[in-house]
Amino acid sequence: MTSDRKFFKLRLDWWPVGQGLFASGIIKFNQGNAISWVYDCGTVSSQTLLSNAIKNYEGICQGFDVSCINLAVLSHFDWDHISGLTKLIATFRVKILLLPYLPLWQRLILAIEQGVTTNDPFFEFFVDPVGYLRGLDGEIEEILLVPPSSPDDAPDDPIEPIVLEEPDDTVERLIKVDYAEPPDEAGDDPVIGSHGSASTRFLARGGRLQFLGFWEFVPYNDAEMAGRADAVFVADARRLAQKLKDEKTDLDDCLEELKRLYEFKFKNSIQRNLISLFLYSGPIGNNAHLSWHRANNYINTNRMYNKFSQMHTGDGTLKGEYWTRFRNFYHKGRRLEKVGIFQVMHHGAIGNSEDGMADRLKPIVSIFSSNPATHQRHPDAAVLRDFWPYHPVQVDDEMGFHYFGHIIRQ
Repeated sequence: MTSDRKFFKLRLDWWPVGQGLFASGIIKFNQGNAISWVYDCGTVSSQTLLSNAIKNYEGICQGFDVSCINLAVLSHFDWDHISGLTKLIATFRVKILLLPYLPLWQRLILAIEQGVTTNDPFFEFFVDPVGYLRGLDGEIEEILLVPPSSPDDAPDDPIEPIVLEEPDDTVERLIKVDYAEPPDEAGDDPVIGSHGSASTRFLARGGRLQFLGFWEFVPYNDAEMAGRADAVFVADARRLAQKLKDEKTDLDDCLEELKRLYEFKFKNSIQRNLISLFLYSGPIGNNAHLSWHRANNYINTNRMYNKFSQMHTGDGTLKGEYWTRFRNFYHKGRRLEKVGIFQVMHHGAIGNSEDGMADRLKPIVSIFSSNPATHQRHPDAAVLRDFWPYHPVQVDDEMGFHYFGHIIRQ
C-alpha cells in the first residue's frame, strides 16, 4: 500500500421526514479532520418526524466526532424545506449557511405566492433573510449568498485534485471558498445594508467550496424569473420593495399593490419552484474511488466504484431550457457523469421533469423525498416510471436512505 493514498469515510443520509426534505453528509479524513453538511431541513408532515431526524443526525455526528455543521444549504424558501431550520441551528453551530440570492422584489413575490402576510413573523425572512436568520437562537458564523449563474460561469474541474495543505485538528476552516463582491442589484438590499461584510458574503458566479482540495460543493442558482420580467415590471417592483423599508409605509397596501402588479404580469404563473438552489457534491478529479460501501437499499457496487457524487435539486425544474442550462453548467469537469445519487426534483412532481430525464442522468440511485399518502400525491406515476430503471428509493415518513462508504484517493 503506497504512502500517497488518502483515505476518507463518507456518510450520507436522506432522513424520513414525510413530505419535505432533509439530507446530510459527513466526510472524515483518515487523520481526523471532518466536515459535515446539510441540504434543506423541513417538512409539512409532522414536525416530530423532523425533530427525531435531527436527533438521529446529532447521534451520527457524535459518532464521527463532528461538533458543528460546516455547510448548511437552503435550496429555497418553501416551508417544507426550511421548517426545521430553527431547531437545527439551535442544535448545531453552523459555519456557513448557503442561500440562493434573490433581489428583494423577487423575495417579496415568493412571499405573495405562499400567502405570507405582513403580520406573519415569517414575513421578515423574505424582507431580510440574513437578519432573520441571525436573530434565531444559535450560532451562524457566515451567511453565503449564491448569485444567479449562467452555464458560462461553471468552474472547470482539474484532472488532478488541487493539493492544499492539510490542516491539523485545531484548524477549523477546512473549506476553501470562492468569494466575490456583491452583485450590482444587491446595492440597496437589506441583506447588505444591515449586516457587516464579515458575516454576509457572496459566492463568485460559478464559484465552489472545496475541502482539502479533494471534495467540492458546486451550487447552481438559475433564477429565471428575473429574465422573464421586463424592465418596467422590475423598476415598479423595486420601487414598491424599497417602500417597505420606510416606517411610514402601510405595509399591507404596499404588498397588495405589488401583488396586483405581479398578477397582471404573470397571471397564474407558479414561480417559486423555478427558483431552487441545486448542489453538486463530490470528489475533485477522477482519481477517487470507493473501496467499500453499504446502504440500507441494494446498490450495484461495481457501478458505484467511481460514480458516487450526489446532486441535490430541491424543488428545482429541469424541463426544456432549464435542463439545457443545468446540463451546460455542470458539463464542465464531467460532473453529471459522476452523479451516482440523484434527488429527483420537487418530490417527483410531473411539472418539474419530463420524459427521458432519467436516461439523460443515468444515476445509480434516484431519491424521491415525499410522502405519497399526503394530498400532494408525490411522486407522480410518470416520473416514477421514468426513473424506475435507476433504483428509485422512496424516502417518506418511515423509510430513509442511509449510505456509508470508504473512499481512496490516489
